[in-house]
Amino acid sequence: MAEPAPGPEPRQADAAAFFRDAPPRVVIEIIRRLPARSVCKVLRDVTSYRPLLAAVHLLHPPQPLIRFGLNACPDRYIRLRDYCVEALDLRSDMLRPILRFTDNEYYDFIENIVGADAPPIHAFSKDHINYGEEVGDGEHYPRITVHASIDGLLLVSFINIWYICNPATRQWVALPDLSSCTVIGLYAHISSGEYRVLVYTDKDDGATWTRYYVLRERQGYRMLVFDTEAEVFSWMSSPNPIREGSTQLLEMDRKLAMSVSKNGRPTLELWRLEDYRNEIWVQIYQIRIPVMEIPDLHYIDWFPHVVSPEGDVLIECSNKLLLHCDRNGNLLRKFQFREEAPLVRHTLKETLLPHAIFVAPKITDGDVAPPFFEGL
Repeated sequence: MAEPAPGPEPRQADAAAFFRDAPPRVVIEIIRRLPARSVCKVLRDVTSYRPLLAAVHLLHPPQPLIRFGLNACPDRYIRLRDYCVEALDLRSDMLRPILRFTDNEYYDFIENIVGADAPPIHAFSKDHINYGEEVGDGEHYPRITVHASIDGLLLVSFINIWYICNPATRQWVALPDLSSCTVIGLYAHISSGEYRVLVYTDKDDGATWTRYYVLRERQGYRMLVFDTEAEVFSWMSSPNPIREGSTQLLEMDRKLAMSVSKNGRPTLELWRLEDYRNEIWVQIYQIRIPVMEIPDLHYIDWFPHVVSPEGDVLIECSNKLLLHCDRNGNLLRKFQFREEAPLVRHTLKETLLPHAIFVAPKITDGDVAPPFFEGL
């Protein structure tokens, strides 16, 4: 007779039972006081209780994702590198690993052709490999790239492997190689229940499974926007400051918001789209970084941007430093990265809510589990 499968540890089972049976108000107050990952460990055993999972998703704010790399072998005897993506809790200023794995540090394209250089560990085809940034004569550093984030899902690539994954549950689905395209975004198509990828390509490729063409231009300081349900493009007015500087979009109180900033400029602005139909933007914050009071910003290149509805600012510095300031310009925390300048472009709002994309994924020959969770 087969033995029954082992259940969860007694303490974890008791905690799961408590979360399942306690009054919603009590559960919500507990969730407010716990980090998302702590709640997720308990809730793995109550994933059928959808209202509780929805409460966890709503209560925990999005966290900026920071991409960087580390030498896996300090003595440099073996040229291996740890590829990392970590989430920053803006309330505690603590970093938490989301994706991490080890691969070769760089590839010499010329030596690889003649078979002298080791192929990538986690690239499953040698044809048309995107080897990443060129740093010398034929030498390339590969990069793990987060292309998009929505509903707790990440669109991630490394060299020529592409996935949509949920870091909280470690579920994944493989995508075709999109290295020849520019990814514009990942969106939910509500009426079909699908998640779809919006890409731009400037050449006719019969192997591409679905193609969307995007004219990424401004006309009269208007933005090209995409209706994710009707799947049509239109023009929209933008905040006046968009004429100068860089922009980054974020969600604020379930509305579209935009950070406007420039390299090395101390003034940032956060705008929110208050009236979508009439295209009315309202300035929420104007933030000034006191550069003279922060010596770390002297004599280097730096780029600031707003990363939260509360006006938190992250400053990426050319000396591999990341600074966290509040909306009053106060320096809250410094993060020094040793070997690679950090890159912050997306946020993650973790969720344990089930996604149909993982229920019956379309698996094709050659699909291999992603390496992104191997180092966690």
